[in-house]
Amino acid sequence: MKIISSSFTFFYKYVFSSLWFLSGPITLLVFIVKNNQMDLLFYLWPILWFVFSIILCFTAVQLKQIKVLNDQLYISNYIRTIDVAISEIDSILEHRYFNPEHVTLIFKSPTEFGEKIIFMPSIRLFKKKEHPAVNLLKGIMKIQP
Repeated sequence: MKIISSSFTFFYKYVFSSLWFLSGPITLLVFIVKNNQMDLLFYLWPILWFVFSIILCFTAVQLKQIKVLNDQLYISNYIRTIDVAISEIDSILEHRYFNPEHVTLIFKSPTEFGEKIIFMPSIRLFKKKEHPAVNLLKGIMKIQP
């Protein structure tokens, strides 16, 4: 079984996201307690925190761990694992310039995790070419009848 998602997936999905979501209220509380004056940062911080929280909800929180064995994908959210045939993949979208890099798999029919899933492939420095995980999936898809 080959794991094609990054080993940082769990950290990014749960640890980083949790710390980020806690940082907003805690920082605002510190501003209120420590600052007698309400400066620009006091008003700007909640807006920035909210915007980036929305972005995290659509990216990091939705990340899944992906393993490949023969012609099956094993998709996990670290609580539950489902298996889906690779032939069920309709398209693969690589978000190369998103940091960290994300890949979206869109399925022909909905799975228990929905019609599409997002995973974070292993981290790499140079992103000019397609990610090896995307190449692997596309290669397996071409082999299947």
